[in-house]
Amino acid sequence: MKLVFIRHGQGEQKIQPGIAADDGVAIHYKEQAISKIVSSRPEAKAYRVSLEGQVIENVLHPQFLGT
Repeated sequence: MKLVFIRHGQGEQKIQPGIAADDGVAIHYKEQAISKIVSSRPEAKAYRVSLEGQVIENVLHPQFLGT
């Protein structure tokens, strides 16, 4: 899983929603919005991660740059 834990105050932890990526994935942003996702590895993916009572991972399929 690809999670970001942020510490707040006295040991409290919170999962911040955001974007995570496997090794080999690049995410190109234009004006704070995702423009393109590419990968040098055929099975690598990016994910939009959020917490709604449980961790939610939505797969963002990159364009594979290999042959």
